[in-house]
Amino acid sequence: MALAFTALAADPRPRTLPELVLHVVKTGTDDVLGVNTASFLGLKREGPIRVVWAEGAKVPRRSFAVAYWTPKKGAIKPAAIVLLVTDRVRKSKRETLVEGRAYLATLEGKLARALTSVHKLQGGGTTEDDDRLPIDSPDVRRKFERELRYWLDGTDEPSWKGRR
Repeated sequence: MALAFTALAADPRPRTLPELVLHVVKTGTDDVLGVNTASFLGLKREGPIRVVWAEGAKVPRRSFAVAYWTPKKGAIKPAAIVLLVTDRVRKSKRETLVEGRAYLATLEGKLARALTSVHKLQGGGTTEDDDRLPIDSPDVRRKFERELRYWLDGTDEPSWKGRR
């Protein structure tokens, strides 16, 4: 099902999910969703994303990304929404542990996959430990909906990073 994107109104903060997706596609930074995270989220391979992110005191980092494919050179066709949340970063002299969550959603905002993730950065390498979360869990759905609402409300939009 194709989304009908509408132009942003005078208020630069997106209010609907289609507007937010279009806003991120137009203003986000190009990146690649890593193969491990992509695989756990059920995507066939690592792939391109357009992303914006916010950093703050309560949640160290959160990202709203649009996974897309390019049917022809220069064209971007949104395929899915990926929300990434860093819950905690713990540093020691030997390693850094980054704990977080990732959500895959349809362009209509329906939760498709969820996972928790622990990345250990040590020396020059990284190890990852990802676990799928049950998407029918009320707690998982509540956290996903809260994260989606954060981006739709756009309350911190002027501070979003990764904008062109």
